[in-house]
Amino acid sequence: MKFSHNKLSCDTEIYYKDKDIIVRFFDSSKEQEEDDIINLVIVDPGYGYLCLKYKGDAALLSGFLDEDVFSSDDYIDAAISFIEVLSNSVV
Repeated sequence: MKFSHNKLSCDTEIYYKDKDIIVRFFDSSKEQEEDDIINLVIVDPGYGYLCLKYKGDAALLSGFLDEDVFSSDDYIDAAISFIEVLSNSVV
């Protein structure tokens, strides 16, 4: 799945556990191929991730977004909205 907002477009990986969601933002062209993984210790962290964890009726949002990529509040708000939309499809 792609995340797109204004001039930013990146790949995402989405992980679900019950109602909890983790979204990883990255550039798939920079990902290591299986043959490259042998003895590989350092991995490109991508553009960041967001984690939405439910505690009863409330939810906690945590994560890290690369400030060079998510360079304004507008981009950060779009990433938060992205994970909120995903959570509405799970709840």
